[in-house]
Amino acid sequence: NKSVDSTTFKMVLTSLNVIYLVFCIIQINSLFMQKTNINYAEYARQGFFQLMFVSVINLIVILVTKKYATKNNKYLNFMCIIMVIFTFIIIISSAVRMHFYEQAYGYTFLRLLVYCVLFAEAILLIPTVLYILNKQKHLLRTYCMILVVVYIGMNFINFDAIIAKGNIERYIETGKIDLEYQEETGTDAIPEFIQILEIKNVDEKTKNETIRYINDVYENLSNEKMDVRDLNMSKILAKKAIEGIK
Repeated sequence: NKSVDSTTFKMVLTSLNVIYLVFCIIQINSLFMQKTNINYAEYARQGFFQLMFVSVINLIVILVTKKYATKNNKYLNFMCIIMVIFTFIIIISSAVRMHFYEQAYGYTFLRLLVYCVLFAEAILLIPTVLYILNKQKHLLRTYCMILVVVYIGMNFINFDAIIAKGNIERYIETGKIDLEYQEETGTDAIPEFIQILEIKNVDEKTKNETIRYINDVYENLSNEKMDVRDLNMSKILAKKAIEGIK
């Protein structure tokens, strides 16, 4: 834990923050004002992976600075906190990119997973700030605890129902829906699927495909014999919902 002259760290942090400042100004101008010539898919994917790369760099710089630089240097602490703020802006930028992407192409599991990763990264910034202010000693342990809690929370989220609901709402607004992907969402999405049949101006192709899929699901559920070990509330509720319209 030898202390190193802080001049080098000051130069690195100041330079990085100037770069991030320019980057954030460009993001606010091009992204939040929706001025961009790049296509949605490339725009969203680039944004997400750029964020991951930048976040890792920022955390490494902060950890190295706090470990080897002169202790209790107010300027370094200030620069580190500014870097955290810029990282949060980049997280918001990536989330907005993904939102635009979903509006154009619909909801999928991987796209919702991106939001979970962004949320976890945003939460990780809190103990990072405390660490910079010398109020958090066990940073890596705290990181692990937060990631475990977020992972456990993700297992309680009904992704299939959220995907189905979002894509059906998008279909009502735009008339576009990927039924092939929708049919991969499982029985959790059946109650949402049924809502397609209640739309007044649904096109015949979408309506017939939905009826076919719902009938196939109901037939499979009816032929499936479940005992106590195979009890599945999702399947039971799906079958009951289908019987309500059959």
